[in-house]
Amino acid sequence: KVTVEKAGFTSLIESGVVLHPAMVATVNATLKISQVATELTVTAAADAVQTATHEVSSQVSEAQAGTLPLNGRNYQALAAAMPGVTNLSAGSSLGQGGRATNNVMSVNGLGNNQTFYTLDGIVNENIGNMTQESIIPNPDTIEEVRVLQNNYSSKYSLLGASVVLVQTKSGSSTFHGDAYDYFRNNDLNARNFFSQIVPLLKQNIFGYTLGGPVLIPKAYNTNREKTFFFWSEQWVSSHQGTVLQGATPTAAQRSGLFNTPIYVPGTNNTVTFPQVQPGVYQIPSSLLSPASSAYLNALYPLPNNAGNGFNNYLNTAPQLTNQRDDELKINHNVNSKIRLLGEWLDERQTLQSASMLSAPAGAGSPFPNNYEQDVTRNQMGQIQSTIILSPSMVNTFGIAANVYVLDLNIEGIDYDSQVPGFNPQLPFSGYLSNRLPLVSISQGWSSAGIPGARPLTHASHLDDMVTEDWGWLHGKHYIQAGIN
Repeated sequence: KVTVEKAGFTSLIESGVVLHPAMVATVNATLKISQVATELTVTAAADAVQTATHEVSSQVSEAQAGTLPLNGRNYQALAAAMPGVTNLSAGSSLGQGGRATNNVMSVNGLGNNQTFYTLDGIVNENIGNMTQESIIPNPDTIEEVRVLQNNYSSKYSLLGASVVLVQTKSGSSTFHGDAYDYFRNNDLNARNFFSQIVPLLKQNIFGYTLGGPVLIPKAYNTNREKTFFFWSEQWVSSHQGTVLQGATPTAAQRSGLFNTPIYVPGTNNTVTFPQVQPGVYQIPSSLLSPASSAYLNALYPLPNNAGNGFNNYLNTAPQLTNQRDDELKINHNVNSKIRLLGEWLDERQTLQSASMLSAPAGAGSPFPNNYEQDVTRNQMGQIQSTIILSPSMVNTFGIAANVYVLDLNIEGIDYDSQVPGFNPQLPFSGYLSNRLPLVSISQGWSSAGIPGARPLTHASHLDDMVTEDWGWLHGKHYIQAGIN
């Protein structure tokens, strides 16, 4: 609500003025000379058209974020509701955060690593790759999503060609909340073309939000204008089947028997191994490496889908996701001129892939003998003060932190010692040098082993922020200064 008054003139009160993130709101007040004290109240202002700046931006409201159907309950699917913004994974279910969830917003045709994301003003980026957010808030906690596309203020141009500002809800003078459970399964799903069964799908995304005044009856905040809270919790439990095809040697091939000519090494493909029967060629057992046989039998399972031809192995093991998100926000009005804000967000996820090939790294084997189990532990928090120094001057100061923590764990057969008879001699030794190597076989056979990127077991970063933002409305000019 905006009130404009001066002695000898009628007063003007305009309510329903909404301040959006990064937007300049203008109220054009006209006061008339009055001999008698009168007051004009405007309660239904026209839709605001921003004329104070030449910024190009789009926004999604609370009502849209909370009611539009989102495949995966990820707010980035709202890209379809904003001009100039595209969902790069349209038609696919999006993740709810953590290791396997990448940004899908393309602004002005740019890649998903060209946009800077903030959450309540806090840097919300995985700085390691710039394609992931540390925390993805669930739609029931979002007040507004705003995308700055062109000609926006320099205070938001920390990096990236565009900026996504996400503002979460706060508590109010009345209690409000909701509870939900979004459930999906495979009961009505069709069978995958390459699978003999319908892939498993059991997904539950459930939680609640609660907001309102912090009060003690007859003792504290009885007028409900002092302290407010907003609390949210969400859980994700997902079992999503995969359909991974692979080519693995048969039992006969492991013993040296092949139905196609096998040439003796060193003969320039002119001499084949002998036929033990018409059309069946035998590699003598003396030429088979015991170490290679040990590796092959440990890492390559026998075919389970022989009717599919060359790709004779099918892995339908599910990808398992367990996640919990928490958010707590406290707003406190010290007086009419000083306001304080404190909030904390936490996201914990355990992601178990069906194989190394289906893991986020996307390399290695399609077989279930080894797989990744990645643990994400991300947190964000801030403390902020807003002080109205005068009717035309405001100062905001805050400190914040963004913590991104990822543990990369490999389960199953991943060390040399787990394969009896396989004892490689390396010219070096050191941390994790005893992990199984990645073996690739030509002619389309599947790989097996541990990818070269997986000596890495941990990734993390800490972003500390200090912000100082001062604004002064002086006549027809608005002057801003600050530090970030």
